[in-house]
Amino acid sequence: QAKTLFPYTTLFRSRRPEFPKGLTPETEDAYVDYIMEEFRRRREGLWIYIKDKPVWITPAHYLGLTHNKMLDTGNYKEFRWAQCQMYYFALACIVDPRSYGELFVKGRRTGFTEVTIDFLVNDSTSMKNSLMGITSKTGDDAQEAFLKYSYGVQNLPFFFQPVVKGKIDDRNKMEFGKVSENTKEAKKKRDTSTDDYLNTKVDWMNATTLAYDSKRLKRYLCDEGGKR
Repeated sequence: QAKTLFPYTTLFRSRRPEFPKGLTPETEDAYVDYIMEEFRRRREGLWIYIKDKPVWITPAHYLGLTHNKMLDTGNYKEFRWAQCQMYYFALACIVDPRSYGELFVKGRRTGFTEVTIDFLVNDSTSMKNSLMGITSKTGDDAQEAFLKYSYGVQNLPFFFQPVVKGKIDDRNKMEFGKVSENTKEAKKKRDTSTDDYLNTKVDWMNATTLAYDSKRLKRYLCDEGGKR
């Protein structure tokens, strides 16, 4: 009955899907079905069975479990039901037009920062013309949270990585956009269009009163907001 209600349901086997060993930028045409399915899962999420009950994994949660490595461990997340509900609530705050955001009061080591990082990675690599920012109780802490985000982007599969304008390992910002070309050939073409690029930026700022003042943020992580 659950499979009838949820056509994308798969059997939960307590392990992440394996990345095809033969998939490279040169062989991607042979793996189109796999790539398109992964794009669908990070857009729609995934239904799985846990103890014979259907459970929905949000798109950001799926990305974190399957593709987004954590800087602290160098590995992927394990499934935790408590965290699954944190993804539900965060997504509800995003899609509800009445919501201005979420204030999450927690104990230590709940993994909420990593939950937010998954949303930043998923959204920043798929949304156009957006600015996303991070602050914390100090500038160093904000940069530390940004580096977790940057590490996740750098370790995404190649087919999930948008074109990066600048250095992908920049410690202050991640900008997805058209790469500047100063060659004679590029100047002759006079191709200044950026329509084929995300034109999205993620950065961090020091914990000042005017941080991100007057800027329109699509996503914002105020890490350690209570301490600030």
